[in-house]
Amino acid sequence: MKRQNMIIVALGTFAVAGAAVPFTPAIAQSGDALAQAERTCLDNGMRPGAAFDTCVSRAAIDYDRGLPEIAARDAAMVRNASDVCQSYGIAPMSLGYRQCVGNELEKSTIQAYTINVPDYEMPHATVAIDRFGFRYDAEGNVLDQDGFVIRAVP
Repeated sequence: MKRQNMIIVALGTFAVAGAAVPFTPAIAQSGDALAQAERTCLDNGMRPGAAFDTCVSRAAIDYDRGLPEIAARDAAMVRNASDVCQSYGIAPMSLGYRQCVGNELEKSTIQAYTINVPDYEMPHATVAIDRFGFRYDAEGNVLDQDGFVIRAVP
């Protein structure tokens, strides 16, 4: 009886430990995308190292999605982040450097996706009026008859 209890406890422990390990899905990248990503990163002035690996993985995902212009932009963003971290004097092969590059990339990504909110206090010039009489400004926002924004278009 003792032996059976120990086996059950051991199996239960392994089951709980296996469930506690976070599951991160693998991102499969084609060989062609990896080769193009390496070339793009090298063309952007990256040298093999921690930031180069980040550059290649981000660019390869973009190449697999069929977005070479986004891959080039991502490679430039990683190069800029690497330059900033090197200007701080952080050793390139350290964990702090990898964290710095990640933080700088996060900052630049957040800046790239800012949303411009129209000014509601001033009237906008009417650019178009549709067949239903709705007025629109140059950004596509719906205006009232005085030119003030009724509904902003994101």
